[in-house]
Amino acid sequence: MENFRDVISKIEKFLGICYQVYDSDGWNNIKTYNPNIIKDIKIDDKEKPLWFRVRHIRLFIDYINTLKDPAVKSITDKIAEIKKNCEYGGFMLPISPITNILQKYCNELENSTDYEKMTISGTGTMVSYINTLAYKLKMGGILVEHISELKIFLMPAD
Repeated sequence: MENFRDVISKIEKFLGICYQVYDSDGWNNIKTYNPNIIKDIKIDDKEKPLWFRVRHIRLFIDYINTLKDPAVKSITDKIAEIKKNCEYGGFMLPISPITNILQKYCNELENSTDYEKMTISGTGTMVSYINTLAYKLKMGGILVEHISELKIFLMPAD
């Protein structure tokens, strides 16, 4: 009887570990990006289950993808507007400091979800490549992929 309790105890402990990795109900109940949660998420945080952290990272990546194209278009339009209106009284105004900075922001946004494209293209960014959003999203994306693989392994097919 004692062996049976020990086995059940170990199974319960194992299930607890599994639910730290993936909880189907918890995962499916979180549907939208929440900036208040993502700002405090640390991937090595032992207080929150791994699936919770990964789910919020996934939603953040999706959120960035929806903002990226409109933001890039807005910056590109602003650069074009500055270039179009850079003359005053017959003199060309020095716009390159402003347009170069805007272009670097645009490059970083445009490649925010594609780190490889950013590094291969050699386009400048405002920070070093490993401090870009693209790099951080790539690392989060890799983690999401691994959790998805574990999810398939841990959860039986319906």
